[in-house]
Amino acid sequence: MLNRDRSSHVSKTRNERSAYQRYIHRLESQPTIEEPIEIDPSYEAGQELAESTSRSKRTIPLSLRIRDHLEKNWIGWSFGLLMVIAIFFLYDARVNIAIFNHDLSNQQQKLDRISTSLDNITYTDHAQDLIIQELRIRLEYLVNTITVSPTENAPSESP
Repeated sequence: MLNRDRSSHVSKTRNERSAYQRYIHRLESQPTIEEPIEIDPSYEAGQELAESTSRSKRTIPLSLRIRDHLEKNWIGWSFGLLMVIAIFFLYDARVNIAIFNHDLSNQQQKLDRISTSLDNITYTDHAQDLIIQELRIRLEYLVNTITVSPTENAPSESP
């Protein structure tokens, strides 16, 4: 095998060059004409003017896709966010009202128990007052009969 590295390169001979020139002239080709390319002036730096030669789509980073989506649909997202906040506050208020109603019913039950116990106490107080009054009347009657009886029933010593 021949060693083809840089130091072993040999230039073409005169005959090889002339054969190559004849070959080039026999080809039917038109010379390259440099036509000016019309490029729109761009104020944005980094604008790419070359067309892509690959057939597959270039992947766009997720952050750029999200940012583009939010830039296009920011009104809907803002409205949705406000709706979520409103629903959260309504749910929270509903829970607080339920807790308040539960506490209120507990307080109402306690007040009912206190009211019934006060009614019972009032009834027993009234019964005790009646008993005390009855005993006082009996005591007065007994005291009056004892004080009246000895003087009235006692025989008189004077003729």
